[in-house]
Amino acid sequence: MTEYIGSSAWLIKQKPNAGARQLKFVYADKIDVNKPALIILGGALTTDESKARGYIEHISPIITNRNSIEIYSAVYKFESLDPMLVKANVFRRAGRKIALDMDANVARRKEQQLSEINENEPTPGYIEDLYETIIAPRIIRGDAQKTAKNLRNVIIYSHCHGAIVVNQLAEMASTQMKTAGFNDATIKQCMANLIVIQHNPTAPLDNAMFTTLNFISSSDDTLNYFDAFSKNLLKKDNLSPVYMGEDYAHAFVAGKLNAKNGSEHGFSIGYKDDAGALTENGKTLFAIEHNAINNAINAAVSGAPLPNPEQLANGNGIDIKQMRHAGQEIYKTFSR
Repeated sequence: MTEYIGSSAWLIKQKPNAGARQLKFVYADKIDVNKPALIILGGALTTDESKARGYIEHISPIITNRNSIEIYSAVYKFESLDPMLVKANVFRRAGRKIALDMDANVARRKEQQLSEINENEPTPGYIEDLYETIIAPRIIRGDAQKTAKNLRNVIIYSHCHGAIVVNQLAEMASTQMKTAGFNDATIKQCMANLIVIQHNPTAPLDNAMFTTLNFISSSDDTLNYFDAFSKNLLKKDNLSPVYMGEDYAHAFVAGKLNAKNGSEHGFSIGYKDDAGALTENGKTLFAIEHNAINNAINAAVSGAPLPNPEQLANGNGIDIKQMRHAGQEIYKTFSR
């Protein structure tokens, strides 16, 4: 029998002004809880430092307050763990019925592999590593006010599998706060202070514990939320931008973001200096996404009150009200 090797993860931080022969990043095993930080949790392919650094290099140019915030990016080392099976676990815990494969024999093998993962890593090691670095130091026993303030200093940007990480970090934070003696109302209030911006997330969208905005291409054929949202909104290339609001996970959704033929799942097209890369839908959705990142950072840096999702999205002449109305009309059809 093959020895099971546990997963792990770590953060890197961009190293400014690195010479041509120098590493362009440093490893970060500690984050100052008193300073605002943007944490990037990339997709499941972010298994080396160059890919993690790629997220930083794409996103940092659009940040208007760049000198006031540190940017970190996660590297995953999955080893024996299959991130797709972690994803299945998360959806099953959310009440979705997930088959691991259409072929019965393959599904059986994957179920066995998932059992081995759950036996060896009930909480995946890579999730624990990121939790211990990003969240755990911010939770202060007996001090909800300080805990909330510490969490305000975190803004998370996630893409694809990064949403699975966010989901697990939230569950661990809730458990730790209960252990620290906080009641349910206080936990909810504290956790709302951490802002998350997610692009094409692959985790359940409902019941988010952090303040979360989701940006989704309805043309992304890798997404399935196994619910009415997927049934009604995904696989629609002609969908004009809509905002689902609190009715459904504060999701901004539109079809066909990429003006060129190619995958709709990536995030980088919205951060390239290429005027022809995006459709009008793409320009609108990514403009709101950029608003959310900058508004979250500026509020944290200035110590302003926690912005709500619509305040995060606001800016650049975007008509959120019109998109909200369109989303409400679509939502009415969900139960039909």
